[in-house]
Amino acid sequence: DFTDPSKLTMLQQLNDYLIKQLKLGHTVAALIDEAQNLSADVLEDLRLLSNLENDREKMLHIVLVGQPELEAKLDQPGLRQLKQRVGGPRRLDPLKHEEVRPYIDFRLRTAGYEGKGLFHRDAVQQIARFSKGIPRLMNIICDNALVTAYAESKKIVSADMIKDVARDLRIVPEPPIGTTEPVPAGPAV
Repeated sequence: DFTDPSKLTMLQQLNDYLIKQLKLGHTVAALIDEAQNLSADVLEDLRLLSNLENDREKMLHIVLVGQPELEAKLDQPGLRQLKQRVGGPRRLDPLKHEEVRPYIDFRLRTAGYEGKGLFHRDAVQQIARFSKGIPRLMNIICDNALVTAYAESKKIVSADMIKDVARDLRIVPEPPIGTTEPVPAGPAV
């Protein structure tokens, strides 16, 4: 609700900032992660912020990032106007099995690791299987596996460690490639 005096002050400060950035030739974007957790009121405020523009262009670009539940939330009748302003949902598909090792290596380099591979080839295959190619799940599995390896004084994460971590996290694997047998249902995570 932009009738609140403190919000009006902040809105004016934001508008002044955006005008200054526009004059400098800068593009301002607000990236909002986990947007599926925002209330309808906050999403409506974002819609109002998306109206900040001059006579030629938008001064603020808003990017909503979230889980699939975000799409369902935007389908609510009260958020129709916001959904009309959304440039269209974009989905990140799960990584393919052959993309898992490069992803893990990239994450390790980003964290500053410069040594040899920390994950055995079979461990990477298990990570791909248990994570189903979902980066967030890969991160959780790898993080827990690295803690396990450290606790066991091992320099390389093994496939068995990945299986143990997945069991502890109650992650159900996808079926092995080439099988049609259903995987037994595990506890809900």
